[in-house]
Parts: sequence; structure tokens; C-alpha cells
Amino acid sequence: MEKEILTISSFAQQEVILKKSRFIGLAWPIGTEEEAVELLEKSKIDFPAATHYVFAYVLGPKGEIARFSDDGEPGGTAGKPVLSAIRLQNLTNTLVIVIRYFGGILLGAPGLVRAYSQAAREALAAAGTKRLELSVKGRVTLTYQLLDTILYQLEKLGARIENTEYGAEVTVSFFLSQAKLAAAESLLAGHMLTIEVEEDQLYL
Repeated sequence: MEKEILTISSFAQQEVILKKSRFIGLAWPIGTEEEAVELLEKSKIDFPAATHYVFAYVLGPKGEIARFSDDGEPGGTAGKPVLSAIRLQNLTNTLVIVIRYFGGILLGAPGLVRAYSQAAREALAAAGTKRLELSVKGRVTLTYQLLDTILYQLEKLGARIENTEYGAEVTVSFFLSQAKLAAAESLLAGHMLTIEVEEDQLYL
């Protein structure tokens, strides 16, 4: 399993105009294929008069999941160039949709490749990049007397506290780098506490 991945930082939108055709590049960081499908459907609602909704996405720690669609454009002129723009930056967990409004002038295969590639590259550049570390989501239940000590120790290890539930005891939910999980377990074991891992192999 990869220790970290490179993805984009945020949503971005850029536009390229070539011979009166508009190519609107949209880029999102994503976590699942279902999310990609939802964003594609949303784009069709947001841009209802477009003639093509070309997309490509890459998912997985090694970019092992990849899908693309030419959406009616000549084969190899749309989806593959968008996918290549993602691959060339070694990105994963990334979706790019390029929406075309046909301007009435045929561009030919070279023109389409150039336009779709440029729209994808510009959207990705505007989105920026960030590295995500392989992490786990855990929780620990403890007494009120230990709360401050445990919170301090977890935060010192770089944990991000998600939630604290108060009842007869306190339950703390947190995200932590997988590389530091063993150290956290050792520290908490010294207080007779154990970490319950709710989810592992998360990229945060």
C-alpha cells in the first residue's frame, strides 16, 4: 500500500475557446467512482445546453482505477487526452470533465485533442496539488480524569480529533497517520487503553 498519494487540492474551472467552440474544464478531487458519476450527472444539469460531456478519472493509491469517455467525439480525441493530462501529473483520486459547446466549425482530430488536452491541463493547474497521507480513523474510550492527557498525547502524534462524546465516560474519535498508529497504541496501552480502528487505509 502506498504511504501517500498526490491529488488535486480543490475544485477548479477553466475555459478554452477554439474556433468558436467552448471547452469548459472542471476538475475535482474525488474518493470513489460513485462520486465521479454524481459529479458527471450534476455537470449535465449545470450545463444543460452542451453538446459533449467528456470525462476521465483516476482512483486508487497506485492509480489502478481509470475510466474515460469520448461522449460521441471521434475515438481517441477527447477522453484519452483528458486522462493523459491527469496521468502526466501522477495524480490520483482526480476527476476531470471537459464540457463542449459546439461553435459550428469542425476542428478535426488534431484540434479536438489540443482543445480537450488544454482545457484539462488548465483546470488541473488551477486546482493545485496536495499530498495525502495513508491514515486510519480510530476511537478510544476513557475516563474524564485521563481526557486532557490523552488528547495531548494524540495531538502530539499529529492526530486530528474528529469528535468527543461525553457520557459516563468519554469517547474520542480521531484520524491519525497509519505510520504513527503503533506509537499511539503503545502510549495508550500505558494507560490501560486500546484504540478501536473504525476505518483503515484512508487518505487524509
